[in-house]
Amino acid sequence: MFKKRINSNFLKLLLILILILIIEFILIYRGYKQGNCQTYTSTIQNYDPKRPIVIVVDVCDSIITVLQDEKVLKTYTIASGKPSTPSPVGTWTIVNKGIWGEGFGGRWMGFNVPWGKYVLEY
Repeated sequence: MFKKRINSNFLKLLLILILILIIEFILIYRGYKQGNCQTYTSTIQNYDPKRPIVIVVDVCDSIITVLQDEKVLKTYTIASGKPSTPSPVGTWTIVNKGIWGEGFGGRWMGFNVPWGKYVLEY
């Protein structure tokens, strides 16, 4: 009798979890069909790949600004360093960049700091 009660409760829990999963899939699908999903393939208007760009990082306000010909092309919110691993101050070159998903901000850039590579999330 005790085993049947455990199996019955387990089956009820399993059914509830499956129902929740189905509802989540429906909501995600509806959001996708309505165009509410954010993509990372946006383009920057007025960007000329033949002209140099300057990236200014404001670690106090956690903002990165992309400039070309002294005009602001785009701004992003960033995650900068913490007191134990502060953001480097100075002029650096981007040596690596990539995408690692939505959990960390989506994109990152690696700078050529003297102590290795510093990564900035945006």
